[in-house]
Order: sequence, then structure tokens, then C-alpha cells
Amino acid sequence: MFDYINKYKKRIAFIEKNKKIYYSELFQDIEKLKDYLKPRSLLLMICDNSYYSILVYLTSIKYKIVPILIDKNIDDQFLQEFIKIYEPDYVFGRNVQMLNENKFRKVKNYEDYHLYESKYQTKKLSDDLALIIPTSGSTGSSKFVMLSYKNLNSNTNSITSYLKLNKLDQSIFSLPFNYSYGLSILNTHISNGASLILEHSSPTQKEFWDTFKKHKKITNFSSVPLVFEFIKKFKINIFNFKNLKFCTVAGGHLGMENQKYFHNQFLRKKIRFYIMYGQTEASPRISYVRLSELKNNYGSIGRPISGGKFELINQRMYSSNKNHNVGELVYSGDNVFIGYCENKNDLNKVSKIKKLKTGDLAYKKNNNYYIIGRIKRIVKCSGIRINLDDLEKKLNFEFNDIILIGNDNNIVILTRKISQKLNIKQYMINKVKINPFFFKIVSIKKFPKLESGKIDYKLLSKSYG
Repeated sequence: MFDYINKYKKRIAFIEKNKKIYYSELFQDIEKLKDYLKPRSLLLMICDNSYYSILVYLTSIKYKIVPILIDKNIDDQFLQEFIKIYEPDYVFGRNVQMLNENKFRKVKNYEDYHLYESKYQTKKLSDDLALIIPTSGSTGSSKFVMLSYKNLNSNTNSITSYLKLNKLDQSIFSLPFNYSYGLSILNTHISNGASLILEHSSPTQKEFWDTFKKHKKITNFSSVPLVFEFIKKFKINIFNFKNLKFCTVAGGHLGMENQKYFHNQFLRKKIRFYIMYGQTEASPRISYVRLSELKNNYGSIGRPISGGKFELINQRMYSSNKNHNVGELVYSGDNVFIGYCENKNDLNKVSKIKKLKTGDLAYKKNNNYYIIGRIKRIVKCSGIRINLDDLEKKLNFEFNDIILIGNDNNIVILTRKISQKLNIKQYMINKVKINPFFFKIVSIKKFPKLESGKIDYKLLSKSYG
């Protein structure tokens, strides 16, 4: 994937704080760094979107060192737990604290970024294992997704193909690359000799858009639904950036009205707009909506990427929808992961997983697929199967700012508007036909969200479930 970095040597790889870093410099830095790392070793990376952090990642992949990608905001306690569980050969990060001096020694500095070598015994790693990355929302969990070189190569090539990415492209990079969507942006741009502006502010901050305006050669922008909602709400005129060729959105569901809004706005400016669907276990892209089909398929996740295939299983179990045959969405392709790991002993136990059960319920219409909810978000109340995602959508259509959590014994309706509580109760009784014994309505000031912008249902369940 990164074997040809040197052929782009005259082009700019990164721009960080007004400093241009050319591919020739990147190649030289990779060649120097590799001498500090043992082949097929395990490297725990506390990631941020700095050049030094990306340099360590690129060196690792190019020279078959296996990185574990950890978020920069990791709690010290969790970091210590990861180190005990995985016993990495190296730890890299910015101002890393809490490392046991008897177990680690500093071997390389990049300003305030440090590479430490450990005295742990080297572990046996599967030859296929390329990197280890957390699933969405698993910051405090030791369960990770294992990806192979074939996984990364396959997905990078597929994304490159449908986005038509090339060495003339430039993007502003703010999504963390320990998040699989951010990782795919990094991989596709660098493998094609494109350039990335490394931005440390968020798209919800003025500084980000100041940087965007400053760089006139930006050709594409990728982010999560929350950011696109922010752009619309605060009327940020992204549509008038002269060289913008395409935008992508993934990492959650962008509402149908917002899909129409952005599609129409971008269409007027001849900017391509891609709605994508993926999971970390698929390296991470699974499908996208073809541009020619978007207008008639708002709300869809589209068709599988090249080399991928969808199927729907257990349709008899889930097809309560009279208009469509609903089943669990299953994906197969070369980008399907090679297993989960929870400790160092799992790193040599990879699997050839041919099919990925996404956990999403979906139906097919006009050769495009539509997700209606998660299997784990289905509960039974008094013997009646209820899809919490579907009910949540219905309640939000009638009311506003509503999130549902629950189990077979109790559905909890969370609302940010106390004045709605009585009307919601009447709607549940009269329209949904659920006995008030099986649900309760709770007012909440703010819905917690993950870094990706998705609702943190796990935290809500812990607090109110």
C-alpha cells in the first residue's frame, strides 16, 4: 500500500502549521525510523493527527510492525491496563507518562513525542496481522479488531476507485486515525500521492474553517453526520470553495432531509457527494450510494463496494414489515477482518472470516439497501417484538429530541423537552399500543455522543437503563 511513496517525492504529503512536508522527506524519515523498530514487533501508539504520529504508523505498516492504535485522550488507568494485557514491544506517543522505568527505555525523540522500547518478551504474531484498531466506542475496552494487509489493501483500492482519488487531491484531515473512517482517509490519500492538511481543531470550531479558507487547493472534505448538520445549521458556505470536487459522509446516519439538502447544494456546484456505510470490521468501508442513484434513494446505504457482496439472512424472523423482506445484513469481501483480540495470546489466532454479520436489519429496494435498525436494539414487551430504532424514528417524527434505550422489561424514552412528556405518553398508549407498565419517560439535558458523533447508547443504558 505504501511501497511507492518515494515515486511521489516532489509532491507535498502533509501541511502542518504552515510547514510543508514533501514525500521525499517522508520517505527519508520512514527509512531512518525503521532502524529503531524490530520486524514483526508490537507497537502501542497513542495517536493524534500530527506528522510524527502518522510517520510512526506509516513506518509500521510499510515494514511489517504491528501497531495498536489508541486514542490520544486515553485515560492513564486504561493505558496501563492495555500495556499489562498486550505487553507491547514499543510504546509511542506525545508526553507519555506513567511508564514503568524498569520495563521501558526511551529510544527515539521527535520534539515532545517519544518512542519507548519495552523489556517484555516478544510475542508470536500472525503473518497476516497488519494492525489492531478499536471498534467504535470501545475506548475503555481491551477488545480490538484485527486487520490484515489484504484487508487494508483491498479497501484502500476500492475507495480510491469510486472516489477517483489521485495525486492532485488534497484534503483537510481532522478525523482521528485510530477511528477507522479517519484511517481510511489517511490510507487512500497517502497511497495515491495526495496531500493532507493536518488540522488539530474541530470542524465545529472557527479555527478549522479559517484553515479551510486559507488553503485554496483543497479538493475534498470528509466527516461525520454531526459535522454536516453543524455546517447546515450555522450556514457555513462550504459549497463555494473553488476547487472542492467531492465530499463524503460516513460514521452514522445522515437524516433524509439533510441528504436532500446537501445533495442539491453540491449538485448546483458540480461537487460529488458520497453517502457511505461501513464498520471497523470491514476495514472499514462496505457500501456507498452511486451518484446517479442518490436522488431516488435517499436514506439508503447504497450498493456494496467493488469486490463486496450483500445478503439478507433470517428474513422470516425479522420481516414484520409488510412492504419489504427484512433480514440481517451480511457482507462478504476481501476487506472483512481476521478476528477480535482481547489479549496478547490472541495475536497469533487470526481467522479466515468470509462473512461479516453487521448486526443491522435491512431490506433491498431497487438494488439498493436500506437499514431500519440494529438487531441488538430489538426488545420484546409482553411478547411483542419492538425495534427501538424504528420506534425512535417514529417518535422523532411526531416530537423532537428523543432517544430510546431499553430491554425486554422496560423501554426508557429520553427527551430533552419536559413539555412533551404527557403527549409522548398518550402517543405510546394510543398509537404504539404499549402498556405504560412497560415504558417510562425521562427528561435529560443533553445526549452524550461518541467521538464519531454517534449517540453513546452504551453510556445512556448504564445511566438510565
